[in-house]
Amino acid sequence: HGRGSIVWSDGRKYKGDFRHDYISGQGNLIYPDGMSYEGEFQNGEAQGHGTLINSTGIYVGAFKQGNRHGSGEMLFPDGTRYVGAFHKNRMEGEGQMYFNDGRILSGVFHHGSLKEKGRLDFPDGRRYEGEFESGKLQGQGSLKFPDGRNYIGDFRENLMDGEGRFSFKDGRLYEGQLKKDLPQGKGRWRFADGR
Repeated sequence: HGRGSIVWSDGRKYKGDFRHDYISGQGNLIYPDGMSYEGEFQNGEAQGHGTLINSTGIYVGAFKQGNRHGSGEMLFPDGTRYVGAFHKNRMEGEGQMYFNDGRILSGVFHHGSLKEKGRLDFPDGRRYEGEFESGKLQGQGSLKFPDGRNYIGDFRENLMDGEGRFSFKDGRLYEGQLKKDLPQGKGRWRFADGR
């Protein structure tokens, strides 16, 4: 029991609490490659709350058996920030991703990317709610614009593409096929004056 420090032959350095000859309690572990962990340890592993700094970014949050596990926040080198659930070092579960350009991605993450359905808020006021695939708007969804336009339908590769319904604030309505964000193919327009 007590505080101390140790240097291993591989270059790792630890300073902090020991219990029964194990690293346990509060401490700081520094690796030769510059990676570091500061926080709680139990039986030689990160366990509890701590901060991990490595080449993938800075993580502050819960640890379990040496892994990022539970609630946490990850700041990536490009400034992107994830706040949410982690499971065995992966973004896994409910979370939000904040991008440098102002976009906010919310939903259930699986293996580090959004799984199935979620929400993407854009800095210009647009909001997408619907299906995702590999981080892209893909499948069924809705896109609301700040000027009152609304689209409900198919998305492919982040674009309105397929069957859909596009309504406008002035009462116009388009129902039919879209290709790369534009009405194309079979469809019909309806106007506020009944035409």
